[in-house]
Amino acid sequence: MPTSNDSDNTASLFFWYFPSLNESSTNLVIWLNGGPGCSSLFGSFEENGPLTMSDQGQLIANLNSWHNQANLLYLEQPLGTGFSFNNNPDIGPFTEYQVASQFLSFINGFYAVFPNTQSWDLYITGESYAGTYIPYMATAIIYCNKTLFDGITPLPLKGIGIGNGFMDYNIQTGLPSIQNKFAYLSATNLFDSHPQDKKWVSELRDMCLSTQNASEYHALPYKCDPWSIANTWIQDSRNDFFNTSTCLDLYNIEKTIPCGDSDTFTARNGAITNYLNTLSVRQALHVDPTDPNLLADQPFHVWGQCQDTTITLNRDQSYPSSDSFIPTLITAGLKVLIFNGDRDFMINYIGVEQVLANLTWGGATGFTTPRRDWLVNAVNAGEYWYDRGLTYIRVWDAGHMVSADQPISGSAVLKELLAETPSSTVFVDSAYGWLALNGPLEKSVGFRRKRSMMDFTMRALHFQNQKVHR
Repeated sequence: MPTSNDSDNTASLFFWYFPSLNESSTNLVIWLNGGPGCSSLFGSFEENGPLTMSDQGQLIANLNSWHNQANLLYLEQPLGTGFSFNNNPDIGPFTEYQVASQFLSFINGFYAVFPNTQSWDLYITGESYAGTYIPYMATAIIYCNKTLFDGITPLPLKGIGIGNGFMDYNIQTGLPSIQNKFAYLSATNLFDSHPQDKKWVSELRDMCLSTQNASEYHALPYKCDPWSIANTWIQDSRNDFFNTSTCLDLYNIEKTIPCGDSDTFTARNGAITNYLNTLSVRQALHVDPTDPNLLADQPFHVWGQCQDTTITLNRDQSYPSSDSFIPTLITAGLKVLIFNGDRDFMINYIGVEQVLANLTWGGATGFTTPRRDWLVNAVNAGEYWYDRGLTYIRVWDAGHMVSADQPISGSAVLKELLAETPSSTVFVDSAYGWLALNGPLEKSVGFRRKRSMMDFTMRALHFQNQKVHR
């Protein structure tokens, strides 16, 4: 999708649209991954999309896909992410304001291609650095809706959902982040069975928190990096005994991974990368531009999970932090839902909850109502706060990628976002698992098709629960 009508424009954003299996749905949910520069197709294949993939490259139907509930759109942005390309780096984006502007261009272009969706309620969701993107985008939509000329239809934004979000530089980076990560390590009870190690970590924490600047804490052991401390401890305490090379998973501290792997999805990521760069798949998804002038400049844009973008390379420090826009969004009547897996170390719930505790909205600061149990299908699945238009859910036994670790809880988060009224009790389809698919994807789904054969295949597979891999 071109980012402007300028004939000289050589930039385009890639999307993959899945109409809902619920044909009565009038909700359009956009999903964004973070980075910046990480592809939302990772979120589709690894978390909440209709299809996932085995480590060996076999396509699998995800029975807990979010498109069971809503029409689902994955957008690769900012420019330079995934299949989205930008042959003129001078156009950026360099700031979150430009990211939001290009998002507005995209959504208007999407409505032009799919005019039937323009009347549907719009929700923008995502995780990690999308916690920075989304409030900027939503605020831009609200502003534009207020300044439309007569006869122009406002964008139907209804709400936003942010998972494990990076929303505040002042709290989630630097010394405050170190403090939060030490507090998180303490809350995990990681060192409880080794009192001497726990005592040493506590003493190092006190030294780190007494420093005044980066040069001081970099001079201390492990440069005051709680992650390095925890990971080194795991290696020293386990590897000699088990004769293995084991490290903690940064994205889910309850999991261990081979040292050198980025996360538990490393093998699958390779299969997904190979698959998406297969020529027949790219053709089926209409990835490569048909304009020969564009092809001359961009003959083959290789898909990668995370890539450098103009925002990444210029270390975007857009001001203000995105959480400062949340009160405006609530005042405008949007539903705002924040959720966080409690096993995520990188963007841990302690830091996110500190962001919310320091946020002023609706005439008060932080939550003034008590927490409640979050019940999913009558099972306690987390903790729930709702106050003055803001919902926060701490999801139990989930890491950075909530839907990957707890698919049913992930579906419940979406149902809460789409619900007319907030509730700490959610019931969702309890299917848990995946179904292997036969046949190549390129014969069953297309980038611009309003109804794909895959959707009808998924609808049939959905009810064959006796074949679910449990």
